[in-house]
Amino acid sequence: MKRRTQIVTTVFAVACFISTGIATAKEPDPKSVTYYGDVEPIFKERCVGCHAGDRPKARLNLESLDQFLEGGRRGDPLVPGKPEESLVFQLIVKERKPFMPPRKEEPMTEEEIAIVKAWILGGCRPGEPKKDVAPYSTPLQPPEYTRAPAVTALTYSGDGTRLYVAGYKEILAYDVTDGAPKGAPAARLLGEAESIHQVVLSPDGNLLAAVGGSAARFGELQFWDTSTNKLVRFIRLGTDCLYAVAFSKDGKRLAVAGTDRAVHVFDVATGDEVYSSEIHSDWVFGVAFSDDGSRLASAGRDKTVKVSEAADGKFLKNLATLGGSVMRVVPRPGSQQFLVAADSKQAIIYDAKEMKEIRKIEEQPGAVLAAAFSSDGKFLAVSGAAKEVRVYESDAGKLKFSLKGASDWVYSVAFRPDGKQLAASGYDGVVRLYDLEGGKETAHFMSVPLGRARRF
Repeated sequence: MKRRTQIVTTVFAVACFISTGIATAKEPDPKSVTYYGDVEPIFKERCVGCHAGDRPKARLNLESLDQFLEGGRRGDPLVPGKPEESLVFQLIVKERKPFMPPRKEEPMTEEEIAIVKAWILGGCRPGEPKKDVAPYSTPLQPPEYTRAPAVTALTYSGDGTRLYVAGYKEILAYDVTDGAPKGAPAARLLGEAESIHQVVLSPDGNLLAAVGGSAARFGELQFWDTSTNKLVRFIRLGTDCLYAVAFSKDGKRLAVAGTDRAVHVFDVATGDEVYSSEIHSDWVFGVAFSDDGSRLASAGRDKTVKVSEAADGKFLKNLATLGGSVMRVVPRPGSQQFLVAADSKQAIIYDAKEMKEIRKIEEQPGAVLAAAFSSDGKFLAVSGAAKEVRVYESDAGKLKFSLKGASDWVYSVAFRPDGKQLAASGYDGVVRLYDLEGGKETAHFMSVPLGRARRF
């Protein structure tokens, strides 16, 4: 599934040790290769996603050189001057199991492996670490687009007149009062995180919370004032992206999750972390508070759906293990239920109070990567690899509409608060608006302003 590898890497970025041969690679000079100058960028891009945090895979942490040199569960990773005897190199070139990376990851280039080999041959010299620039210390400029990026998140304002759409290093706000916007975005919310993976509005509509980050560098939580379009707070978390965010119904707490396999809960007023709970064994893609605020549902790449106490993160129950990664967890308004969407073509409603499955929606024709409930909870929408959005009656599970028009995979769907319109977008970067009274597309527009190279 080549396309899924491309876009889920954009939406749910993957990094780890990679393996190919090195016979044809140009050998770097071992005397000139250093960790900070040459090797660290490779490890950050390829490895830190799994080998970081409180529970790094194989207990090998690559967040810093000192932690790397401490080794992991299998012992010392390096024998300076002898790559063939170094564990890390043996794993990379498949001379020792478990081969790295797992088969699902993209391979490291021959040049990258040659750099690691040269570094070990040269005695594993550290070199000089680069000086970090303080976050948001330099002015930000809007990106210039020659093609639209995949849209991984969108949501409506509380009154339904504005649509927030994730772009590259920004969230674009469009006036959709009269359908498709006629001109430039009404506002561009610029940040330093390269990707935005989910955006949600606070219950009172005053804050827009966004999560994302820069792959193998940092995860970021952003709070935006919706009246001024100003960034009021940002929180850096971990060394890779965040993928899920959810407000509690009272708006006092916010849960986020991502590649560090933990669910983090913050106090919205202060920005302080209340607790973090690492109950998953792999990346977390979805979180949701129950309607009464007592339970927290989470799910992700470990294929499990879990429920914990929202107050302190205490694990309660593993509700299910599905056939593929769970990409979304969406609360149903006015109930203790939530919808999970999985790339195994499944969409299932669970009850956080009764701790059981309520209803399976019919099997979808492709991986389910996006899901949403209407504001009254009467309808739900799912979409993904099938390039269509299906709208169902929540209680009966009956199909109401199959909304066509998308030219590629769909990654984000959102109901307008009045329930009469639905917005969807994905890999093609086109935002489509659908009338939910007639079940037809009424408008579409490019998610970002394009330069001369390509226009829609």
